[in-house]
Amino acid sequence: MSRQPVRDAFYRLSQLGFIQIRPQRATTVTPISTEAVMQAYFIRSALEQATMRVAALTLQPSDWDGLERLIDLQEAASREDRRSDFHALDDQFHRDICAAAGKEFVWNLVRDNKGHMDRARFLSL
Repeated sequence: MSRQPVRDAFYRLSQLGFIQIRPQRATTVTPISTEAVMQAYFIRSALEQATMRVAALTLQPSDWDGLERLIDLQEAASREDRRSDFHALDDQFHRDICAAAGKEFVWNLVRDNKGHMDRARFLSL
């Protein structure tokens, strides 16, 4: 197996601020950056608020039913301390809102920019 895919992945993680590469010495995971979390939150908040404005006008009753079902499943996952399920359901909830609003690309942007938030999120639940 070629080492290039691993190098590319490490380079990408470094560019995103998740690891620090010190050639010929070490590669380390960076501490969670409050500033990076806040910037990711800003991006997500702005995109999701705009999407929700559209969704509020376009969602059908079946869309609302699906979202309520996801909330119920999230509440159960939280009660049962199933963190991984909780986060997956939360992502699905937000992805479904974007899809129902016809703004699937917004979810792609959120997903690509939420890594720093996820690091803090996984530790806080």
